[in-house]
Amino acid sequence: MWTRRSPDEIAEIERRRRRQKFNPLLPALLTVALLLICVAFGPRYFRSLFTSPRGFIVVLLASGSLYLSQIIVGRYWLFGRPRFPVVIERNKICPVCRDIRFTNSDVCSCGGRLEDLEYWKHVAD
Repeated sequence: MWTRRSPDEIAEIERRRRRQKFNPLLPALLTVALLLICVAFGPRYFRSLFTSPRGFIVVLLASGSLYLSQIIVGRYWLFGRPRFPVVIERNKICPVCRDIRFTNSDVCSCGGRLEDLEYWKHVAD
């Protein structure tokens, strides 16, 4: 059986979601992974990036760009907007019929308004 979480729990979920976009760990790891791929498979002069001060600047620019795009846009965009449409589908539940759907719509077929499944919890009968 599914029950709706308390307003305090929902507020905590929203706070966690807002804080998550300010985490610099993932952009830093993506930058290091991209640099390692460039060094391993790129031209020989990419290897000199690790021995010169320019390498530090490149790492800061790449990591900073990824971090700022995550904060401003909510996604990692380095080279402008993507050419394909971005559709965010999530698991949602209808409070009326308790049907769970994976969709980006907010309206259920029964006429109810779909909510994020994170706002609900499963309780054993």
